[in-house]
Amino acid sequence: MRDEQELPKAEESIASIRTNGDPFADSPLSPLTLEGVTYEHPEKGTQNVALDPRVLGGYVYTNHEPLRSSINDLGITYAWLLEDFVDGLREAHTAPRLFWGFSGFASKGKGCGCELEADAMETIYGYFVRSSNRPRLVCDGGSGAGVLALNGVLAAKYDIESVGFTPFQGVASMGVRDQMVIARPTYKSREVLVGTLPDILVCVGGGGGTRREAVHAVEAGNIVLLVMLRGKDNPDILAGSWHLDPKLMEANEAGTLLVCEYLEDLPRALEKARKLATQTGWRKQRETRIDTLSALLKA
Repeated sequence: MRDEQELPKAEESIASIRTNGDPFADSPLSPLTLEGVTYEHPEKGTQNVALDPRVLGGYVYTNHEPLRSSINDLGITYAWLLEDFVDGLREAHTAPRLFWGFSGFASKGKGCGCELEADAMETIYGYFVRSSNRPRLVCDGGSGAGVLALNGVLAAKYDIESVGFTPFQGVASMGVRDQMVIARPTYKSREVLVGTLPDILVCVGGGGGTRREAVHAVEAGNIVLLVMLRGKDNPDILAGSWHLDPKLMEANEAGTLLVCEYLEDLPRALEKARKLATQTGWRKQRETRIDTLSALLKA
């Protein structure tokens, strides 16, 4: 039996996410309230920040000084400033490989299994590792649940650098990433970060938050791929509502937003998205987006 202090291995995590959306089901996260570390929620007022130290496997970046001090006192990793993260992005930008982003369902518990989404994510990573088009990095909303958790687990499994954007609201439930950027108070306020950075944003299912991240990506000039394998008749999720959003429809008509509804079509959709993202001028566009992201992190 695994020590309860250890996080599960990749295959255990994937199996658990397929069942209930939670990679830590057999080793539940146990966030500790960090003394003196708070943030201001726009509706709920002053809130405490809690953290399970086991997820601190990589670099952490934040300009929240009490949080930086608390993380550094744990002695597991060092919490750098957001400016250091942007500097690293500019260095990564010199590589001729794409930044891929992921969004989608991020819930866990009974009824939150991700069988189809897990099939899609494993197909995507199969495409990455079988081709000569491995990402320079993958990014997401940093959560330890659902599609976002799958992205973190698969990136680690295949040795692809991962970046998570987590708000203070989400520190207690964040997953493991190579680089974790902790900025902005709420999930909704950090959505623009997820949408802005990647050359291609892949949305595997998802609801309102994923729709907003897709809109941010479209506004930033990025390619968006919607992988909508279920729920096309459900107006409460992205598969059944994306066509009602004027900006997403406009991008679809312009050919910069692609839709894949069948798993067997996914490799072709990924290749089409990659080719669209690497058209003339893409590197200059990414440089501009990094400048935009830097400004957003300072806001």
